Amino acid sequence: MPTSQIDQVPKIIRLALALNPDSILDIGVGFGKYGFLCREYLEVWGKNDDYGKFTKRIDGIEIFPGYITPIHKYIYNKIYIGDVTDIYMKIKHNYNLILLVDVLEHLSKDSGKKLILHFLSKNSNIIVATPKDFTYQGGSFGNKSEIHLCRWNKDELSELSDTLFVEDRDQLVALLSNENLTQVRKAFNCLLKPPSKTRNILRIIKSRLKNNEK
Repeated sequence: MPTSQIDQVPKIIRLALALNPDSILDIGVGFGKYGFLCREYLEVWGKNDDYGKFTKRIDGIEIFPGYITPIHKYIYNKIYIGDVTDIYMKIKHNYNLILLVDVLEHLSKDSGKKLILHFLSKNSNIIVATPKDFTYQGGSFGNKSEIHLCRWNKDELSELSDTLFVEDRDQLVALLSNENLTQVRKAFNCLLKPPSKTRNILRIIKSRLKNNEK
């Protein structure tokens, strides 16, 4: 489906906020929700000038061209049309964050592992969301690629890298990374606090992250 479970949406966006990436690759853009929300919360939320002046790079991959609308073309810098298993090795840009939201279940387990390990080798952070339970799903909206092929569990994801799991009833929601996840955990937990406290705490954490990079 070109959409996703509603409960996982704020968790994924909070993870993206905690990472504050300069570049994102959204694999399986579907309706374009995550590209849209990343633009809003990484480039508009908390700011009051230069509205519409985007500085972050958000690209996408979509196998089914019928999902693409004028909204996608405004939100994304570039959208690659085709099967991710054919495309990902040809992409030259290295992204700070890869979104694999409701994608892995549509790939074979072997293809999914190769995809994750490739992007981890590029020092990327990867946010994964995939159903905890395997349910049959056929094609939809004329897209045969919507078929479910496999199910992942926590152990399989944890074997690939250091992993931060976010609690969700129906989905495995996780951040995979080769980097130290301590600061990301702190930033993510701060974003769960009341909104009045969130912005100040997030500014402090971002400042510390910048100082650590120097």
